[in-house]
Amino acid sequence: VMRDSYNLMDFIKMYYLDSNIPMYLFEGETCIFCMPEQTDLTYPPEKYIEGLLDSEKRISYCTTKYGIVFCSLKVDYPENGKLIFGPVTNIPYTESDLLQLYRDYTVPNHDRADFNRFLHQIPCVSLNSLLKKCLFLNYCLHSFLSLS
Repeated sequence: VMRDSYNLMDFIKMYYLDSNIPMYLFEGETCIFCMPEQTDLTYPPEKYIEGLLDSEKRISYCTTKYGIVFCSLKVDYPENGKLIFGPVTNIPYTESDLLQLYRDYTVPNHDRADFNRFLHQIPCVSLNSLLKKCLFLNYCLHSFLSLS
């Protein structure tokens, strides 16, 4: 069982190399680590993660109106910690999706190429598959299968 943030951050780095799904470690409302390293441009919009941060469930998720998914895993350390994954989608982004993402993430026109590169590094993953990844990480981090 991982009991310190240093080991957890190393674990996040290594897991990201396999999954390519962005991961954000929160302590309360504050993001204390993310993988890959990024700027404010690509941090998840607050309107999607606030419900995940407030959830008491071990694993929770939210889906946008246009099919983008974020998932969270409650971690025991740091205290009041959450690991958030996403954004993922089960099909490649359409032009319509990208336009909505530009609005949600408040992406200026001159940053759209960088933002698109960030998104296109993320593999297409179904909600079911993302939840299974969360279950696996829950087991790795906490040595149990229970979701309570």
